[in-house]
Order: sequence, then C-alpha cells, then structure tokens
Amino acid sequence: MPLTTFESYLIVEQQFITHWNAVNTALGGTPATELKLSGPYAVANLVTDRVAFQTAMDAIDNANNQAQVAFGNLVLLRANLRPRLTQFRASVGYQLRATGYFRALPILPPKLAGENRTIDAYAKMAQLWTQINADATVPGFTPPLILFGGYTLANLTTDLAALRAAYALVEANRVKAEVALQTRDALIPPLRPRFQEYKAAVIAKIGAAAPLAKSIPVVSANPGTTPAAVSLNGFWDKEIARFTITKSDAKDFARYEYRYTAGTKYDPKTAAKLAAVPDINKLTLATNIGLTAPGLSIVVKCYVVTTTGNEKASNAVKVERT
Repeated sequence: MPLTTFESYLIVEQQFITHWNAVNTALGGTPATELKLSGPYAVANLVTDRVAFQTAMDAIDNANNQAQVAFGNLVLLRANLRPRLTQFRASVGYQLRATGYFRALPILPPKLAGENRTIDAYAKMAQLWTQINADATVPGFTPPLILFGGYTLANLTTDLAALRAAYALVEANRVKAEVALQTRDALIPPLRPRFQEYKAAVIAKIGAAAPLAKSIPVVSANPGTTPAAVSLNGFWDKEIARFTITKSDAKDFARYEYRYTAGTKYDPKTAAKLAAVPDINKLTLATNIGLTAPGLSIVVKCYVVTTTGNEKASNAVKVERT
C-alpha cells in the first residue's frame, strides 16, 4: 500500500514489520543474525515507532472528539442565552425605557459571532443587570429584575460561567490536537528513508531474486494516470447528513474514500476517514459522524483511489446539523 493518508503510515509500518520478521527468520531467526539498519535500527525500533505514531493519531482523535463535544455544549449554551438577551432587552425597554439603562443595552451578537463578541454581549448584560438590581430609585420599578419564566441574574451568572468554560474547553482541546498533530508529523520524515534503506539491506542480504526481496512493501504509488475528481454534494436531512457524488470513470478504480474535518474548513492534516466504498456504482453516503449535536458541522471530500495508489480529491462540502 502506498503512503498516502496518515492512516496509511500505520498500515505500511505494519507491513514492513511483518516482512522484516519474515526476513529475520530467513536469516536464521536469532538475535545475532537479525537484519539491522544504520543506527543500529532493528525491527523492534520500527515497532516502537509505530506505537508512537498510533499514540499520536489517537491523541488527535481524542482531542478532536472532546472538542466536538465541548463545541456542541457551547452551541447549546449560546442558543439558550440568545432569547434571554432578547427578553432582557424587552424587559428593560418595558420597565426602564426612560433611564440610561435602556440606552446601555447590549446588542444581540450574531449567531456565528466569535468568542470575544459573544462573551462581551452577555458579560455586559450581567453587569447592567447587576446595576439594575441594585437601583431602587427608578419610579415605578422595584428590583430585582426577573425575566419571563423566573429567569434571574443568578441564572445568567451560572449560564455565563458555563459558556466561558465551554469556550475554554474547546480551545484547550484544540491545543491538545495541535500538539498531537505536531508530534505525529515529526515522526513522518524519518520513515521513508528507513523504508528505502530496508529495501537495499534486504536485497544486499538475500539477493534481488529471492521471493522476500520481490515482496518488499510498496511505499510509493506505481506510475499511472491520476484519476479525475468526482463532484460531491451534501446536505443535512432531518437526522442525518446525505452525500452524493458523480460516478468515477477510473479504469483502475479501487474505492471511493470519504474524509472529513470537524468545523468549517477542510484540513488534510487532521482529516479522518469517514467511509471507504469499494463499489464504483454506489454514489450515496448517509452518516451522522461528527454531527452529534445541533450546530456542529463537518467538511467532507471524496477521494477516488486507484489500484496503483493514486488518488484525487473532490470539492469540499460543508454540512451543518440543524
């Protein structure tokens, strides 16, 4: 299997481990006869490197999953606070229109506003509400101000603290994912040279005509025509995301591979496999992966992968759960 996606590195590493063990057996099966590369670098080192790579991949997935959960909670908190600010503005407009409080009302932030703008609006709401509750000088108004449904300043204080915590948790997991990403990426550059060195070492030890020399794992795609990209469409349909693609015309078709990134922008460095479809005629996919709560979104590409290991990505499509 050629080195293409980050998942492919784990597969290729395992292929080399299996092949290396077979070579060691052919060379005598003892510690003294086992094949070692420069360093010295033995099959045990490759096993350790693969474990480290898997650990980094798992850390990325874990941080991304936790960030998605936190973001889902954040979306719910923002959605719950929006009508409270609308009610607050209406209550102040109704009971305190003739005061400076009315002119100082915060504006409802856009649904997709950033953290600073969103927090500022609700923090200002809390500050203004605190002043209103402490002001017994307004004719015709008796504090405290209580919104419809018995929602109080104490409730807002709790919800605002939860909103801040949700933002902080999303950011903390983003940083964790970035660290894991950098850790994984640092493990990649040494691998291909090791694989090339291994091929030369095997041929030197047992000869190019030996069956094991002819079955050394492949790390680069065989020469071939890069397939044409398919066109991808997608939308949220009640409880699931639905995707459709145009049919590939690749003569050496191996599979369609859907990959996704959580959020609003496709990033090949963090993209995870959504599905692999080996049937060239299956042009639809339904999934809710990454879309477990309203407001969450994923960005998807569909790759045409050929038997030679070449691949081509479709356009990116964003789907948001409503």
